[in-house]
Amino acid sequence: METPVRFDAQQLHKAMAGLGTNENVLIEILVTRNNAQINELKQVYQEIFKQSLEKDIIGDTSGAFQRLLVSLCMGSRDESHHTDSLKANQDAWKLNRAEIFKQSLEKDIIGDTSGAFQRLLVSLCMGSRDESHHTDSLKANQDAWKLNRAGEQKLGTDEDVFNKIFATQNYSQLRLVFEEYEKVTKHSIEKAIEAEFSGSIKDGLLGIIKCIRNRN
Repeated sequence: METPVRFDAQQLHKAMAGLGTNENVLIEILVTRNNAQINELKQVYQEIFKQSLEKDIIGDTSGAFQRLLVSLCMGSRDESHHTDSLKANQDAWKLNRAEIFKQSLEKDIIGDTSGAFQRLLVSLCMGSRDESHHTDSLKANQDAWKLNRAGEQKLGTDEDVFNKIFATQNYSQLRLVFEEYEKVTKHSIEKAIEAEFSGSIKDGLLGIIKCIRNRN
C-alpha cells in the first residue's frame, strides 16, 4: 500500500509534470504539512524522482508564488508549544516573510492572484485553521446546510461562505461536514463544487477536499 508521504510526493510531481502547473495541489500539500512531514517528503521525492523538490518547484514556478513554495519547503516553521497557541499558529503559518522577502506573504499572494481564489489562498496562509481534532456533529450539519444554501440553493454562489469553512475548520471536522453534505444533498461536495465554481477557485477547493480525504 502506498504511504501518505509517497502519495504526497506523487501528487506534487504530477502537479508539475507536463504543460502548466497545478498550483492548488502545491499550495494545499505544502501548507498543511508540518516540518517533519515536509522534510520526509523532500527525502522521498528525491528518492523517487532523482531530483530535489525545491529544484522542480523553481523550474515550474516564478515570482512571489515560487518564493512562497520554496519557503514552505524549507521545513523551518516555528512549531514551539511554549507560547500562546493562537499566536504560534499565526506566526508559523504567516512565516513573517516581511523580513525575508521585504513583503508579507499576504501581499505577495494578493499581487499574483485575484478574486475568490486570492481570498482562499490568503485565508489558508493566515494560520487561522483550528488545529485540534475536535468534532461537532451538530455544527457539521449546520455548516453543510450553510454550504448548500450558499451554493446550490442560491442564484450565484456566495464564495466567502465556502472560503471561511474550508480555511478555518479542522480536518476531522471538515470530513464530517463533507459527510453531512452528502446526507443533505444525496451527492458529494465535489459534485457541488464542480457545478458551482470554475477556474482556479474550483481547483483550489477540490484540491483541499482531496488532500483532506487522503490525510491520516
